[in-house]
Amino acid sequence: MANASETAKAIERRKEYFAHLGALLWYYASVEWMINHLVRYYYKIPEQKANIALGQLPYDSAVDHLNRLRIAGIIPDDDNIEIILIKEQLGAITRLRNDMVHYTQEETPDGYILSTESWAYNAKKIRKFIVSTETLSDASYDLMRIF
Repeated sequence: MANASETAKAIERRKEYFAHLGALLWYYASVEWMINHLVRYYYKIPEQKANIALGQLPYDSAVDHLNRLRIAGIIPDDDNIEIILIKEQLGAITRLRNDMVHYTQEETPDGYILSTESWAYNAKKIRKFIVSTETLSDASYDLMRIF
C-alpha cells in the first residue's frame, strides 16, 4: 500500500500531466480553427456560404482542402512550404492526440503508457509508448508555433 508521500507525489504528477494535456487540447482546437479559416480564406467564400458548404472541417479534411488549393496554384508559392510543414507536424500531433483519446492508458511515474493492444487484430498493429508531461509540452509548443 502506498504511503501518504507517494500518494501526494502521484496526485501532483497527475495534476501536472492533466494541465499539460488540457493545454495541448486547447492549442490543437485553436490550430484546427485557424486551418478552417485558411481554407475559407483561400476559397474566397463568404462566411455564410462557407458555413453551409464546409461547416467545421476536421483537421485531415481541412489539410486535404489546403493541399488541393496548393496543387491547383491558388495558394501562393510563398505559403506552400508553410502548408506542407503544418501538414507534417500537425499530422504527428493529431496521431498523438487520437491515440490518447482512443487507446488504453496505464499510469506510471514517467507518464502514461498508451497501448493499442486492446484493439489490435494482429501483433503487427500493437503499439505501446509513454506519453510524458514533456511530450505534451513539446506538442503544445509546436502547436503554438503553428498558430
